[in-house]
Amino acid sequence: MSENVENIRRGYEAWNGNDTDGVLRDLDPEIEWRPRLGAAGVRATLYRGHEGVLAYKREVEEALGVIEVDVLSIEDLGDHVLVHVCARGQGSASGVQVEEEAFHLWTMNAGKAIRFTTYDRRDEALEAARTG
Repeated sequence: MSENVENIRRGYEAWNGNDTDGVLRDLDPEIEWRPRLGAAGVRATLYRGHEGVLAYKREVEEALGVIEVDVLSIEDLGDHVLVHVCARGQGSASGVQVEEEAFHLWTMNAGKAIRFTTYDRRDEALEAARTG
């Protein structure tokens, strides 16, 4: 397993374990965090840096409580890591269970994630990896 894949896998474990230091460990301090914009109570914005990642995490948890992210598959694409995930949570106000699959594309540099982007479809993520 490559260093990039191992670092990303460890980050998901930290997210699920609510280990903030672990979540940030392999993220570049200037990371660009691009979630599915406007998803489930999250602002339609680009988050930057560790502070931005933590703000995103707080917003998600306010809307959906603690989110558990299951890694369904992970692919090493050299400077990118593509992760197929299933995220689960429960609406804080409604109590409705929420579950969705997505594709997370991580752009890596020297073992650190410098960009995170969420896609609905695998082919979109792969095209983004090829072009940038």
